[in-house]
Amino acid sequence: MNLSAPFISRPVATVLLSLAIMLLGAVSFR
Repeated sequence: MNLSAPFISRPVATVLLSLAIMLLGAVSFR
């Protein structure tokens, strides 16, 4: 089972997910 396979096939979803995580981190850091 390759965990990175769905992220390679859906790069846009991966970028959006990482952006959301960074946004949550920035908000909680403040």
